[in-house]
Amino acid sequence: DLLIEQIYQKNLQSIELGSDKTEDIFNHKNKKIFFALHSQPEMSTSLLAGNFDDQIRVLEKLNRKVISSKFILLAKEHPIQNQYQRDDMFFKRLKYLNNVLFLNKNYSTKKILDSVDVIVTCSGTIGFEGLLLGKKCLIFGQSWYSKLHGVLKVENDTSDEEILDFLNKEFDLVYFYNRFNLW
Repeated sequence: DLLIEQIYQKNLQSIELGSDKTEDIFNHKNKKIFFALHSQPEMSTSLLAGNFDDQIRVLEKLNRKVISSKFILLAKEHPIQNQYQRDDMFFKRLKYLNNVLFLNKNYSTKKILDSVDVIVTCSGTIGFEGLLLGKKCLIFGQSWYSKLHGVLKVENDTSDEEILDFLNKEFDLVYFYNRFNLW
């Protein structure tokens, strides 16, 4: 187990950006989409993520045609994650995603939330935190807030065009709070 954990840590370090490169990204004009990976195993992925329990599928779906020169897709490993469900194949699949930048797992999530335009989650509360900050949210699973304004629940059959339309719409924070207060 120790050797497997060391391999996981080496693989993770090989894809994580340094703090200086991360700061450069946040100064870039492009819209930023942030996916905070969930710890696994955990209910948020094992039960609530449905067909997206393999979180690389989320990044693959977004990377495919959705992300263009207008968007930067950022991902960050969960701080308590270990080698479980993060084998060599996980990292090989990640390396084929040319539009995904992997942030250091210790980089401040608050700084990231303040700097991005859209939050991606399987079912976590980070999506709701983003909504409260005026950030739209893509949910790839089941969540109590999935029907709120500013959220798109992505299914297997959700088209790239639907996701792009959602990403290009403005988020109305006043409308969100008005609707939320009536909920």
